[in-house]
Amino acid sequence: MSTEDDVNQGPKLESSEPTAKLSLSEQLAEARRNSDNAFSFLMSAFAIISVTAGCTVLMILLLLFPIFVFIVGVTNLGDCPVNPWIPIYLLVLGAIAIFSNLSFLSRSCCNEKIVTCLNCLQLPLNAFVIVWFILGNIWVYGSLDEVDTQNATILHKEERVENPDYCDYLTYWLAFWLITLVYLVIIITVVAGIATLGVLRKRGNEGEEEPIVAREQ
Repeated sequence: MSTEDDVNQGPKLESSEPTAKLSLSEQLAEARRNSDNAFSFLMSAFAIISVTAGCTVLMILLLLFPIFVFIVGVTNLGDCPVNPWIPIYLLVLGAIAIFSNLSFLSRSCCNEKIVTCLNCLQLPLNAFVIVWFILGNIWVYGSLDEVDTQNATILHKEERVENPDYCDYLTYWLAFWLITLVYLVIIITVVAGIATLGVLRKRGNEGEEEPIVAREQ
């Protein structure tokens, strides 16, 4: 009898359905249970979200803006005599952002050798971005007091000549707000980080006080 039962149970085990894939909320809940602290949970949550279809779609949408920045830089290379480096700054910045987004998207479809090669380029690319950002600050903020985004030409000795302080309106202010946005993000991140640390510290202190109260009772 036991032999027949074993034989009958064999096909049932083989035909059992595979475990269903966890949903995003279930993966996040499991990561929260397996995390020792808030920082490790945030890192795990970022890793989970970064490979979802929604994040990929978002990256595709974000890819459109760097293309716009690149096009603005290319089409206005000769339209910023106040500092010809400003449209070049946008051109290079857009190209780097496009490359970074494409390398991120390629992680889900390329082989390991290509991904490893892209990872090797990431460090020198990040160093270049920092240097390029500093140069952008010098070029853009350095021209703020003298830039004229309205008059491409001026009247000089009864003749219309090129305005040496001119820069295309979209080119200059796009570069200006892209740089300023970085500082705004840094400030918001620092404030949010300090607030998060304060909340975690407060919760930690409350957790240490609870055993003491329990022993007193």
